[in-house]
Amino acid sequence: MLKEAAFLTFRGSLGLILVGHTQFADYVRWVTDSFGDYTSDILEMVEEGNRVSGKLRFHGFHRKPLFGQTPSGRHVWWHGTPIFIFDGAKVRDLWVLGDIHGLINRMSAGTSDGVEFSTRT
Repeated sequence: MLKEAAFLTFRGSLGLILVGHTQFADYVRWVTDSFGDYTSDILEMVEEGNRVSGKLRFHGFHRKPLFGQTPSGRHVWWHGTPIFIFDGAKVRDLWVLGDIHGLINRMSAGTSDGVEFSTRT
C-alpha cells in the first residue's frame, strides 16, 4: 500500500514537488481551505497516448492568507495548464503551471501597475 501511495508525483506552480497521495491530498485541502467554493473548470482538453493536458480555470472565494495577501472575500480566478501522465487507469504524475501573477493581482483588487510590456504602435 505504501509503495503504491508514494508512486504519484505532483509538481505545482510554486515549485512544490509532492510524492504520494497523502501529500497531494494535503495540498488539495490547503487549496480548498484557501478558496471557498473552489472549482476547476475544464476549458480545453487534449489526450495523446497516456498523457492528458488542458486549459483550466480555477476559482473560488479568497478566504485565507495567501502569497502575502490578506483574505479579501473576493471571487478570484486564474488559468492553469495541467499535464497528467497515466499508468493504466491511475494518474502517476501531474504537473501544473498556473497564472500565479494574475491570481495575486486579483486577490489584491488589481492594485498592481499591471503589465509592463507594450507593443510599438
